Amino acid sequence: MKIIVYLLLISFPFLIKAQTGKIATMAPILNSGYYVNFRGDTIYGEIQINPSDKFDIYKQFSFKTKRSKKMKLLNPQKALAYGFDNRHFVKVGVNSYDLHYIERLVTGRINFYELKVNEITNSFSSGVSYYYINDNGASDPALRDPKKISKKFYKKNLKSYMIDKPTIWSSLDKYNFNKRIIIAAMIEFNKSYNQY
Repeated sequence: MKIIVYLLLISFPFLIKAQTGKIATMAPILNSGYYVNFRGDTIYGEIQINPSDKFDIYKQFSFKTKRSKKMKLLNPQKALAYGFDNRHFVKVGVNSYDLHYIERLVTGRINFYELKVNEITNSFSSGVSYYYINDNGASDPALRDPKKISKKFYKKNLKSYMIDKPTIWSSLDKYNFNKRIIIAAMIEFNKSYNQY
């Protein structure tokens, strides 16, 4: 009996050491989705919705067609857009984030986008959201390209996009940036423009 206890005491540190070398990873969770290639074809299959880094969905995604057994990693250099669970991500060149996807929160004459990135400030890593807007029906070409909206002066930034509907724009609070209220206002604005 003493020999068994002695062997267990000797082997215990080795067993613990063997376990620390393993990195725990979560099994991929797949959901129905699609992506659009550079020819404009929409390919349907399954997308992994739980990447190891939550900000990876803005840089790349793992996709599996129904005929394939392997996941393939796609990024903005290989796909124009993708989506799952009523979330849509598009490749749009915005400032230094050309190699990122941005999530389209509102679709219509006015499109509203969100880009989340991991930034390090004062030795702390945190997620930061940037918001962009463009107007598909604008006569001014500068309004057709996605422009960044400042959270501080967002209402002033939105004025040139929502000038056609001043009542919707004026109802927004100029001091508090609230993503849900802005989305609701843009959806209301887009209702008048069904062709987009």
